[in-house]
Amino acid sequence: MLVPLSLEMLSRPTNHSETYGPFTRNYPQPSWNVLPSSERAKFTARQGHAFATSFPLRVIHPTKTPGEELVDVPRDGKTVGEIVLRGNIVMQGYFRDPEATARAFDSGYFHSGDLAVWHPDGSVQILDRAKDIIISGGEVRISSLSQLHIGILSSQYATPPGPSRMRPRSR
Repeated sequence: MLVPLSLEMLSRPTNHSETYGPFTRNYPQPSWNVLPSSERAKFTARQGHAFATSFPLRVIHPTKTPGEELVDVPRDGKTVGEIVLRGNIVMQGYFRDPEATARAFDSGYFHSGDLAVWHPDGSVQILDRAKDIIISGGEVRISSLSQLHIGILSSQYATPPGPSRMRPRSR
């Protein structure tokens, strides 16, 4: 069944398979109600405000060497950078793959591969992925494809049974 697109649907949380559930969301502001729907849609499509269970995310300039200091892009809504995040709902690492874990967590933050701009109000607008399709260990990540349909409010996916690449946190 097709569901008409509403502005509320655009403010849905963003999910990553490397985080436990959504990491950020958009909090609609009362001042947006007076804007024309085309302008309001631009604001409601943004993300980037952290949940209480996560650290604030950052949008950084690309790094050239491992261990390099992470430098935030300006909050100008124009400069493109990569989203990095950390917190207790981010995975600890890839199962039996210390090299991939080291690359993913360079400088203490998980590098998401999401390319975004940071706006002056602190919101983040995701523009693209550093790689459109990621193939790792035979799996193709399709989580973002299911969210292209306007009738899907939120989605998650599970990999078929087999060896897991993500290592569970120890209790």
